[in-house]
Amino acid sequence: MSSSFSAKTTAQDVIDTLQIPLHDKNVIITGASSGIGAECARVFVKAGANVFLCGRDVVKTSGVADGIINELVTDAIGSGSINDIKPRVHVLELDLSSLSSVYQCIEQFKAFKLPLHILLNNAGCMALQTRTETTDGFEMQFGTNHLGHFVLTNGLIDSLMSGAPSRIVNVSSMAHRRGGVNFDDPQYKINYDPWQVYGSSKTANILHAIGLNRRFSDNGITAVSLHPGVIETELWRHAGLIFQMNKTIPEGAATSVFCCISPDVKGGCFYNDCQLSEAHNHATNPIYAEKLWELSLACINIK
Repeated sequence: MSSSFSAKTTAQDVIDTLQIPLHDKNVIITGASSGIGAECARVFVKAGANVFLCGRDVVKTSGVADGIINELVTDAIGSGSINDIKPRVHVLELDLSSLSSVYQCIEQFKAFKLPLHILLNNAGCMALQTRTETTDGFEMQFGTNHLGHFVLTNGLIDSLMSGAPSRIVNVSSMAHRRGGVNFDDPQYKINYDPWQVYGSSKTANILHAIGLNRRFSDNGITAVSLHPGVIETELWRHAGLIFQMNKTIPEGAATSVFCCISPDVKGGCFYNDCQLSEAHNHATNPIYAEKLWELSLACINIK
């Protein structure tokens, strides 16, 4: 089935082609206030899923949610299904650069007492030109792109087990080839380079998925990672460089949606253009995946 997809496939194309039933499925998307995250939220809600949009800026994220609701209301006029729309769109505050905010988001979702079927770890920051730190003192890219999602995912494992078969999808990047995880100096206090550090955090996303899949596949949880493409989104606001964009936002969201719902997805693997792809060996080594897991636990002081 995946052979019918290409770099020009959109998220809606994936939904329409796979025809996977999503009614009564609960989905969490981080970074849903714009770009790929917002588009994934839109197509999942339109397909019938119950979607939790997570964003640091609640007002902005709520605006996305309202836009989705308005679109669905317009589509539903005359169908008698309008009352079924709003309860399926929810907004949760989530600042991945603050572990306190991450823990609060976990508790907010758990208060709904729902199983979780899809966790799309989409949010991130890229190539901050000056080294900065999270609220908890971690280098911002490693702390936001990896550690924030590490804590969020671990906190939602019970909900994902309740929703099994369930899926964890980490949005990485081909930029992971720029560098592996620096286990000697993971916070890059020495020799900070914005693109190398971004690449390292994206390597961590891939290794994290490998570690998750090894631990929880027997519990019905499948974890994968992906490259969405080079898309003009707000992720570029700190980068200071302009690359040739090769996808629109709907096209960039396609592989995320594919990884979230396709029955053909293989746990622990890396995807690009809705197809299996090869990641650099520093991002696929299971020894590094375990080393990252232990480093992450040490960073957040979880016993």
